[in-house]
Amino acid sequence: MRYPFCLCSILAILLLPVHQAQSQWVPTNGPYGGSVYSMAALGSTLFVGAERDIYRSTDGGMTWQPSENVRKPYSVRSIVICGGRIFAAASSDRGMFSSEDIYMSVDTGRTWSVENSGLDPSEDIISTTLAVKGDTLFAGTETGVFCRTSGEKSWRSAQGNVPNNAVWVLCSSS
Repeated sequence: MRYPFCLCSILAILLLPVHQAQSQWVPTNGPYGGSVYSMAALGSTLFVGAERDIYRSTDGGMTWQPSENVRKPYSVRSIVICGGRIFAAASSDRGMFSSEDIYMSVDTGRTWSVENSGLDPSEDIISTTLAVKGDTLFAGTETGVFCRTSGEKSWRSAQGNVPNNAVWVLCSSS
């Protein structure tokens, strides 16, 4: 008696109309001009780190504005929010000459300042990743991990007893 019931149940499931799942993703109007490497949000303002700039959107991604005073051409590999400030790790490879900077904005991305104090420009600044834990910002560089709290103006080594190795990825949990 159970066999016909199981067979009917299986046939009913197989014959039910199949509904294709609809994606919730929709394309935005930009930003254009290269790959997007990182994204962050501060309130309703969105930020993306892209191949050539930092872009900002205040309307949910419908329009994007490029940054005003970030040196070009930079690739912005990491953007994080720490203490209400936006930090971006940017690098530029210009053949034999490359330059790297960590930028900070205190006005929701309208203007940016270079925040490299405490990092040796000849070796430490090559930063590809940023992470936040509480009110402390961490930067992964060619020579290890550096940190600063949201109110500090200078970076300091966070290596402890860890050897000075290149750090390409950082993550933190809340």
